[in-house]
Amino acid sequence: MPGKDILKIVSAEGEGQKVEFKVKLSGLAKEMVAFANASGGSIFLGIADDGQIVGVADSNRLRSQIQDIANNCDPRLPVRLVSHRSVIEIVVLEGTDKPYNCNEGFFLRIGPNSQQLTRDEILRFAIRSNKVRFDEQFETTDDSEDPLDNDKITQFLLKRGLPERTIASDLLINIGLAQKQQNRLLLTRAALLFFGRDPQRHPG
Repeated sequence: MPGKDILKIVSAEGEGQKVEFKVKLSGLAKEMVAFANASGGSIFLGIADDGQIVGVADSNRLRSQIQDIANNCDPRLPVRLVSHRSVIEIVVLEGTDKPYNCNEGFFLRIGPNSQQLTRDEILRFAIRSNKVRFDEQFETTDDSEDPLDNDKITQFLLKRGLPERTIASDLLINIGLAQKQQNRLLLTRAALLFFGRDPQRHPG
């Protein structure tokens, strides 16, 4: 199908889950990562938001700029550029190393919009993408009681040849099973499973 006919169809259908229109490069990075974090899509550079084909001057310099923007995403994004005469289609495949981000943050394509993710949404996204392992996730514990079993910690210290007077929190922080935030000790699920008083309370 001739490129002109493709553009007519695309501009008539408008923006959507897999289609974004742009007339300049500003904000391009966030659209790229939004598509990569979703199911992929195409950015048509040279079509205005209302679907009007305004065109861009296709050049090696412009293509190099687009590629630089993709390379500066984290992780870098492989993109494919397709020329439709006065419009450049930037094809972004669904990412295999999610979540992706750019200088503006983390974004996800939802319908015709690229929405910025909050901190909690990023964490949930990373967990779904298996970037954060189950045992490395922090578990909310009741501040009113100590969830750790001192006998288990003592046994561990003896097996490792460490001083029995070693402070439990220092031990867990040093072996990567806990961290302190605002004077509160946060325990990973691994810490509670291995050293907890009641490990069955923490589902596997």
